[in-house]
Amino acid sequence: RDMEQYGADAYIAKPFGLPVAEKLLATIIEDAAPLDRGGRPGLPQPPAQSRQADPNVVLSGEFPEPSFPEVLHTVYQRGLSGVLEVRWEGAWKRIYFLNGVVVAADSNSTNETLGALLLESGRVSEDDLDRALARMQGGEGCRLGEALVQVGAVTALERHEALRDQLRERVLKCFRFERGSFRFEEDLS
Repeated sequence: RDMEQYGADAYIAKPFGLPVAEKLLATIIEDAAPLDRGGRPGLPQPPAQSRQADPNVVLSGEFPEPSFPEVLHTVYQRGLSGVLEVRWEGAWKRIYFLNGVVVAADSNSTNETLGALLLESGRVSEDDLDRALARMQGGEGCRLGEALVQVGAVTALERHEALRDQLRERVLKCFRFERGSFRFEEDLS
């Protein structure tokens, strides 16, 4: 799947093409190096009305102004750590950041579960998934990705790649959110 499918191409300033934009998104997701927070000029600041009574909420508002890409850019440029929650038409996504870098995401969409993504891509079969789920229910106390490795359905590297793909897809789907709300709560711990 590429960024065009999720509408991200509409937000990419030219002369960037989709391959360059995908590399930039990969950097945001995978590069855990902290940003220079030495007060460089021109860093986006949240609008005054976005400040809430909760001092940990540093950004909040309604789409389309600002857009999801603008919010993502602000979090990245400011090097924030915390959770960005995006809501639209009953769907929600939570994107977790460390120093402005996406490190995890979750969602209420059942078609974004690891099992659903692996089945859809043909990386595992229904039988593989059933064996892994049985292992989880058998008191192993592990997550689906680990159970799939334990039953031999995927390697540890394949699990890592699948989790990375899942994270990327969850973030990319937020580019579709033309309306809705967002809230970034900073984690200062």
